[in-house]
Amino acid sequence: MQRVEVANPFLIQVYNDYEEATEDKTINLSKEDFIEIVKAVNSYVYRRYVCSIPTNSLNKTFALLGDNIEKENYKESVFAALILLEDYKEFPEDEEFKKSFIEKDVYNGRLRNYTLIKLENYAHDKDKMSFENKDITIEHVLPEGKNLKQCWRDILGENWQELQKKYVHTVGNLTFSNRPYNSKMQDDSFEDKMSVPGGIKYSNYRLSDDIAMCSKWDINEITSRSKRLAEDAVKIWKKCELPKEILKKYKNNIKAEKIKYDNMDHYPEMRKEIKEKYEELDKRILALNDNIERVYTKYYVAYKYEYSNFAEIIIYKWSINLLLDIPYDNILDERNICEDISNVGSWGTGHVQIKIRNDADIDYIIGLIKQSLENAERGE
Repeated sequence: MQRVEVANPFLIQVYNDYEEATEDKTINLSKEDFIEIVKAVNSYVYRRYVCSIPTNSLNKTFALLGDNIEKENYKESVFAALILLEDYKEFPEDEEFKKSFIEKDVYNGRLRNYTLIKLENYAHDKDKMSFENKDITIEHVLPEGKNLKQCWRDILGENWQELQKKYVHTVGNLTFSNRPYNSKMQDDSFEDKMSVPGGIKYSNYRLSDDIAMCSKWDINEITSRSKRLAEDAVKIWKKCELPKEILKKYKNNIKAEKIKYDNMDHYPEMRKEIKEKYEELDKRILALNDNIERVYTKYYVAYKYEYSNFAEIIIYKWSINLLLDIPYDNILDERNICEDISNVGSWGTGHVQIKIRNDADIDYIIGLIKQSLENAERGE
């Protein structure tokens, strides 16, 4: 179980009620219900961690959960309160959680070991594996070193450095290994890694089963495995559910705190270089037209012209994503930095995506934004 200190006051309240329930018949809280509530809280906090939602509001959230407990319908009322949380307190839905889980840098996250252990043990029907052995290490199938061997560069292609950086620490590229075998494999080719006696292919870790079945290892394999593990993740860290008719009776009675987003405090904290790019971009977008309005939403910063979005910026720690509300076929992009996401989906409303990192050419990007703004000015 992950450590969730911020939830402790709420969970202590629930545990005390559970102990009192044996004598106080007005408290309807069984052992099974208590365990399900703990699991639901754990899933709520973990999903928010994966989705990079800031934790600075959780104290208030759990205080509100405690206020919404109906002791005669204990589990039901807690579940309803969790499900009906809104705005920045929301319990992330399956699709949002899966998308973030697939893309997240799991290896450098504080819950790295917890995440991989839960995934490993989910694959064990009965006997759960112990990870107290200090010889157990985490193996990157695609190596993480900067001096990548030529065989790996050939597999990744011309932009191998960018692809390695993007995918090497994602869950699809990670598995467990024992220290002696990990040191033997290091940055070897995939074929050589698979042939190491006692290594990935011959280990007892179920997490490695699908890797061992592969004949090659490239971005497609990493992405495919990340998606498969994300499907496991939504079952491990389940969002609690209640029938609609039950939720309906709680909907108007839930004590909630409504918040309007006046700043960027709920977004991930950007690295210095990315923050500088964002600030320059924000300043220059607002200077394009006196009628442009900037609006902070739950997931992105929206730039509006006459109440309609023409651009959105989604904030990440290492990059920002710019979305443009213009048909992909209508944008003139000589450098081919735009991506058509009309069939992919995103938190924003735009169908054209531009990923902005440290080396982004803001002058060129502003030219693309102008096209989207002109499209909005024409009412298209």
